[in-house]
Amino acid sequence: MSVARQAVPFDVARHVLWHYFGDKNLGIPGGHFVERLLWLMSAADDENLERIREGFPEYVRAWEKAAREPWGLEWLRAIVKDELDGRELALDFLAADS
Repeated sequence: MSVARQAVPFDVARHVLWHYFGDKNLGIPGGHFVERLLWLMSAADDENLERIREGFPEYVRAWEKAAREPWGLEWLRAIVKDELDGRELALDFLAADS
């Protein structure tokens, strides 16, 4: 796994995909607090976004990449797919060991 992908955890990527991009295939709801945090980030000016980044850098990073970079949405999807593929392989290995 690349260093850049480690910067955004699996669950964070899924929350951002669900909230901002309606991806019900790879995204998942983040709960009440996370939903409010993501709404706050979308309304924040640059100064306040930096303040939010101090407490929640992984969420700000994921949101910035997806919202501001042409490749950002696919980047988040790749993070989720990589993790899900790894989990699926691990399950297959467990079955083969039995």
